Amino acid sequence: MLGRNKEAPESRDSLEEVQPNSDVTALFSSLQLDQTHYKPFTRRRVQVPTHTEGSEKNVPGREGRIQVGVFSPMGGAGKSTLAASLGSMLCRHEKRILLIDTSPWQTLSFHYGATELRSGMRSFFSPESGESVVHIAVCTQDDDVAPDLSSLISTMPLDCILFDMGGLSGATLLAHLQRCDIVLVPLLPDASAVRLALVVKSLLGGLDTIPARVMFVLNQMDDSPLSRDIHRLLAQSLGGQLFPSVIYRQPEVQQAMVHGIVLPSYAPDAQAVIVCDEIVRWIQLPEPEQTKIGQRWSER
Repeated sequence: MLGRNKEAPESRDSLEEVQPNSDVTALFSSLQLDQTHYKPFTRRRVQVPTHTEGSEKNVPGREGRIQVGVFSPMGGAGKSTLAASLGSMLCRHEKRILLIDTSPWQTLSFHYGATELRSGMRSFFSPESGESVVHIAVCTQDDDVAPDLSSLISTMPLDCILFDMGGLSGATLLAHLQRCDIVLVPLLPDASAVRLALVVKSLLGGLDTIPARVMFVLNQMDDSPLSRDIHRLLAQSLGGQLFPSVIYRQPEVQQAMVHGIVLPSYAPDAQAVIVCDEIVRWIQLPEPEQTKIGQRWSER
């Protein structure tokens, strides 16, 4: 069963007190440092057009595939676990999956049972079906032998590409974010969560190519009064961009990593897996069309 939030006591902080600093550049100053070593991708991506009546601006996968980024300014927010879990679950839905691991620690492969660090392209096959495969491309920011993502993505038959954006900064981070149709932002329930969430919204809203959908996911939440207060403030600040289900702390998450088994295969009934399944179904569904005001329903 998914955890339900009990009514939280009133927080001493008001929303006005947790508004983001207007100087977004200052809060994310680390994104602008030492750009001489960055290797931004040159793949041209179609600009998102201005929404008009009947357009499909909000439908992900405009190029025949969905590109999902998992990004968070918070360390330890569960980016790699979320990306690895979603990859395996989408594979079970018979989707052709490519995971892009940009972390210098290359943790995605270890979720699937890898025992060594190795750059380049790797493939992992499902224990349930030898034909189900998840491909992982290790492309760290300072890796000179990383595969060419532009040619890799254009030549592979894929339904979904997931970017684990841990460890990225600067122009490389922005280039990855602009590839994405959907961005998932895991957050921890600490005192900076609301401020950072609003800063991320500003960052994404300022991109040349804005992701069609953005969803924040509260991860590792407990039932402490502080966590409930932060959840309430996030819901007020983000509205429909806060995923309704939260992921609670469970020992299975850490145990799965220790054993080198991706979480849905290690503990399929874990609460975190149930929430990931909800996210998978949300990823595959397009945004509903806007309700037409003053229009009668038609009988056919």
